[in-house]
Amino acid sequence: MKNSDQLQSQPRTNVKDIYAEPVFYDVNISHNNSLITRLKDITSLSFGCCSGILQLTAWKGVFLFLIANLVSGVLFYFLIISGPKASKQYFKKPLFSIFIGDFARYFSSYVMAWCLLYALVN
Repeated sequence: MKNSDQLQSQPRTNVKDIYAEPVFYDVNISHNNSLITRLKDITSLSFGCCSGILQLTAWKGVFLFLIANLVSGVLFYFLIISGPKASKQYFKKPLFSIFIGDFARYFSSYVMAWCLLYALVN
């Protein structure tokens, strides 16, 4: 009886928890990446239009892009994904995918809309 009590009190170390690491499916990951890409494209074009209409020049426009990109990423991260714990379920590299990934694409679309509306308003 004493041996069985000792066995029950010891934690199992050789059993692997199958839910310890998330399982990624390529279809879901590509859908999530396309969702964040669509959101960032719309955000960068919208704020590019805003900075062109406001006739911002030089660093003021760049700072508006950086702030808009950061705010949209933070809102997506906390409101849509619900924070850091859940983000690991939806993206392989959540911080890179949301905040840094395709930065040149978003900046170029921002500058395109910024220059177009700046020229139209001016």
